[in-house]
Amino acid sequence: MMHLNVAVAAIRDDQNRLLISKRHEHLHQGGLWEFPGGKIEAGETIHQALVREIHEELGVDILDGRLLLTIPHQYPDRSVCLHVWLVETFSGNPLGKEGQQIRWVEQSELNQYAFPAANRTIVSALQLPDQYLITPHKNTVSELLDYLAGPIRNGVELIQFRAPQWDQIRYQEAALEIVEYCHSMNVRVVLNAESSIMEAVDADGIHLNGERLAALTERPIGPDKWLSASCHNLEEIKQAHRLEVDYISLSPVLPTASHPGKAELGWQKFAELVDQATMPVFALGGMGFSDIELAINAGGQGIAGISLFS
Repeated sequence: MMHLNVAVAAIRDDQNRLLISKRHEHLHQGGLWEFPGGKIEAGETIHQALVREIHEELGVDILDGRLLLTIPHQYPDRSVCLHVWLVETFSGNPLGKEGQQIRWVEQSELNQYAFPAANRTIVSALQLPDQYLITPHKNTVSELLDYLAGPIRNGVELIQFRAPQWDQIRYQEAALEIVEYCHSMNVRVVLNAESSIMEAVDADGIHLNGERLAALTERPIGPDKWLSASCHNLEEIKQAHRLEVDYISLSPVLPTASHPGKAELGWQKFAELVDQATMPVFALGGMGFSDIELAINAGGQGIAGISLFS
């Protein structure tokens, strides 16, 4: 079985567009679009390989970037590990120097392109924000909508609708109103509920709590919707991987008022677990907005919270 370590660049320009290239038909996964990069040669660091490959393929010099995520993936004939960097500072105008097609695309357009399976997690990470709101307890839908107006005004783009205090009928009725309002504001909503409710209200995905995560044996929804999960340890992260979850929240990173006395992970353990994850990870538990950078530096996608946005 062939194993390859690959350096990959998600190159973003000042118009927030992303650069993709099309693989030649004769190559492995030929005819599919991908984020540019190539094999890490013996003796090279990831950064050295990235700089070399991007210059050879595109004629572009990378000036600055950061590790976005690491993705191990098993194909039938080979295993690969993608070391993906987000590059937002570069010099030169990209050209297909190896005869490959290249294209600048909007972030929202990425789903229109066919990528190798190992690249799909990159698409998820690029489309996800660095802040993830989980709804707090409210007595009525009206109260919840009034509450959401503030965070949405301040730039929140992704919301998990969580309301364990309501039965399924009331939850679904509320979800209809919340999804309609959020979609009118270009905000995505995942439901902390069964997939049947997601389909009924046309939400953007579902979130798996610990019980649903443990009970499932396969991904419960199609690839066109988000699937997220709550994780607290390595075993739950592995289960999320088996279910092909698109992103997870990992908690508690820091002490929280809602769970006093519960042992927190801390940033070092968070980073160690992120290294074992195969999908974007939001830090949850005791977060403040100043922790976004800490979460990203630890390999995470960003931060999630309930009281964080109040």
